[in-house]
Amino acid sequence: MTTPPAAGDPFYRKDLPAHVSPDQVYDYNLYDPEHEDMDLFASIHRVHQLGLPDMFWTRHNGGHWVAARAGAIHGIVKDPQTFSSVNWHVPASMDYKTKYYIPFMSDPPDHSSYRQIANQLFAPKRIMALEDSIRTFTGTLIDELYPRGGCEFISEFAQHMPVVVFLKLLDLSLADRLELLAIAELVVRPPGEAHDRNDALRAMLAYLGPILEDRITNPGDDVLSRLVHSRKEDGAPLSKDEIYGMAAVLLTGGLDTIASSLGHMARYLAENPEQRHAIAGGKVSVLKATDELLRRFAVVTRGRRVANDTRFNGIEMKAEDRVVWATAMFNLDDRVNESPLDVDFSRKRIQHEAFGYGIHFCIGAALARLEFKIFFEEWLRRIPDFRIDPTAMPRYRTGIIMGLDALQLRWDVAS
Repeated sequence: MTTPPAAGDPFYRKDLPAHVSPDQVYDYNLYDPEHEDMDLFASIHRVHQLGLPDMFWTRHNGGHWVAARAGAIHGIVKDPQTFSSVNWHVPASMDYKTKYYIPFMSDPPDHSSYRQIANQLFAPKRIMALEDSIRTFTGTLIDELYPRGGCEFISEFAQHMPVVVFLKLLDLSLADRLELLAIAELVVRPPGEAHDRNDALRAMLAYLGPILEDRITNPGDDVLSRLVHSRKEDGAPLSKDEIYGMAAVLLTGGLDTIASSLGHMARYLAENPEQRHAIAGGKVSVLKATDELLRRFAVVTRGRRVANDTRFNGIEMKAEDRVVWATAMFNLDDRVNESPLDVDFSRKRIQHEAFGYGIHFCIGAALARLEFKIFFEEWLRRIPDFRIDPTAMPRYRTGIIMGLDALQLRWDVAS
């Protein structure tokens, strides 16, 4: 197959493993997909239009398989014995050197114990108890921005809302906002010669250590206190590494994903006033709008590590091979969503995997939906009309999470 150049990827692998044939290769760089007209997601969908197999090999980022279609993705996530969630990153040098990011990066049977604990920490009653404080903070933040007639939406709103939510959930100091944003950025930054993914781990442990030690001896009713005193299904307490691994998910799991999703939602609303007014006027439900926009602008990259030699979808795969996909490859697959690039709030069935699928379905999905609901309601009530500053067009940031580096919004201030 014809392949794009390898420029910009220090981990480009020129050779092919013996089990990969040249006709299985298309050099797609998930950390730097080519995009035109500033629509990164349309460029991901374009992979479907090239006549590629549902699974193909790329020499980018150390060499790995790409699951490009919904059927292949579902087949992979339904088989955790063959496709492991532990250490699936590409290039392989991005793998964590210790147990981390639990339960997201764990397999059965351990996953069951971790998931049970996580579900208790994110019980619906606990999440709903946060609504008033989230709504109050969100409204206050918007009220502070409104008189200025504009803002840089990502750094001045989208990043602050989810950080404050998690600080409240974990009973941490609001003064820690900037430190947590820096840690989250390390987690999702694309790989590079100067980037060791374990930098994020070290920064996280340095932050978490004193806090978790204090919660062991001085527990409260917050999520971290409950975590350090949790027990697994067999009655055993969590090890220190397991506690740190789960706490890391709680702290970073919803920070950049929520901020990035909010950025894409705000950009779409700014560019589509008719749709924006339909939501603000109650003609389109907030839930429907949220699901359709999450489908169209899916920000997360996921993957698995092949645990043992296997044959899948007609291809030979070897143990330690990596298989990765952008969630957008599922959401924008025209085999599951008709006219997938169109935002259509009247879709009878919206199929998306913004929150994952199967045993790794996002534990914070209910909290995320609450945050999106509050954003739509509070922002559109205060600023129903806004636009993108034509002198500062949005910039994409690629990587594990595909967001916007900047989104300059403008609006007219009532006199």
